[in-house]
Amino acid sequence: MVDPRFYKNNGPFSLKQIAEICNASLVDETKSDIMINDIASIFKGGEGEISFFFDKKKKDAVTNIKTTACVTSKDFVSLIPQDVIVLLSDNPHDSFVK
Repeated sequence: MVDPRFYKNNGPFSLKQIAEICNASLVDETKSDIMINDIASIFKGGEGEISFFFDKKKKDAVTNIKTTACVTSKDFVSLIPQDVIVLLSDNPHDSFVK
């Protein structure tokens, strides 16, 4: 969970809604109706949450992502675990902020 002093949770949102809001695309469109309850870091996230990954310095941590979905770029999509739903963005950090 992200610090609530800086972030107000307005969810849940479907992955389709999230993709539209953050200018990303779902790699697997069949997952568009899955609901996401909150955002989280790749280190602390879990089921029903979404994270983002864009920092190649932290690529070793990517194998431990436990969030339902992750926003990333095409450069890192191959590092994301198979069971994590991927949203592709040209700028994952900006997408995550949205």
